Amino acid sequence: MWAHVALGICSSWFGELALAQTHLEQGLALYDRRAHFPSVGTSCLVNLAYVYWRLGYPERALRKEQEALALAQERNEPFSLAYAFYGAAVLHDQRGEKDLAQQRAEIALQIARDHELGYWISSTVIFSDWALAEHGRVEEGIGEIRRGLSLYQSMNKRPVLPYFLFLLASACRKAERQNDAFTTVREAQELVATTAHTKLQFMWEGRARASTSLPPRAARTAFPRRPAWSVRPGRTRCRR
Repeated sequence: MWAHVALGICSSWFGELALAQTHLEQGLALYDRRAHFPSVGTSCLVNLAYVYWRLGYPERALRKEQEALALAQERNEPFSLAYAFYGAAVLHDQRGEKDLAQQRAEIALQIARDHELGYWISSTVIFSDWALAEHGRVEEGIGEIRRGLSLYQSMNKRPVLPYFLFLLASACRKAERQNDAFTTVREAQELVATTAHTKLQFMWEGRARASTSLPPRAARTAFPRRPAWSVRPGRTRCRR
């Protein structure tokens, strides 16, 4: 079970989505909530939700995210709860459901603070600060996002930094600070270009184009062509 979950998560990060789906589904089939840690089952479900989303199965993704939340709440283990709510925030953001993303992120942040879960504090606080900007407190939100990014980087964490930078770019766009938005997108793009994690590359394409409303010439500079690693047209159509 452990091997399937580990291989599934690693395969997801490196863009082997069919392989990731196979391993995560097998890991989930072997998971026994009475015998195994809840964090293992939660991790499996959250990552399987991401895989389904990237393969173009939004309803399956949502169901797995709901199962992750249900498992974490049933076992009432803080790390799993923070993980499940954070995962739900990311998924809802990818779905364009900003209010739900904010709600899930705020719950995850509160759990992380209550139990001093440093990693989840640094991750979810950025989502919470982004929500400030989305609901009109733009300049305050931008300042808080920057502080959240500093906290995240101070923990020597980089895996989802490009994604968080795009949240900052989104806030800058909302404040009509197009130059700042463009600079932030370019910074995130450079980070993505240096990583083999195609999960980040997929998130880059979807989030970056939603984060900034750049003038046509600037947009062509930031997004010169469809990246070679992105999912081919037709592979991301909504399925059930």
